[in-house]
Amino acid sequence: RTGGAAALMNLRPREAEAGTYRVVLNVDGKEFAETVQLDADPRGPAETPATGDEFEQADRANDGIDEAEEMEQKADARIDG
Repeated sequence: RTGGAAALMNLRPREAEAGTYRVVLNVDGKEFAETVQLDADPRGPAETPATGDEFEQADRANDGIDEAEEMEQKADARIDG
């Protein structure tokens, strides 16, 4: 069976970005809220995590490199052939 608790056990936790967060806990109809500041891990990389747009740009760049390498191989084959 897929789904439910079994599916949740297979999920990897997402890393939270540094910033200010509001954490809310509801217990028996009472709401407890607190604002917390999450700092960047000093052991981690100094750069900001890539956004979806940056991943798309990298994919397009890699596609362009692959296409250029294929063209180079075809040109070499014509020269050698």
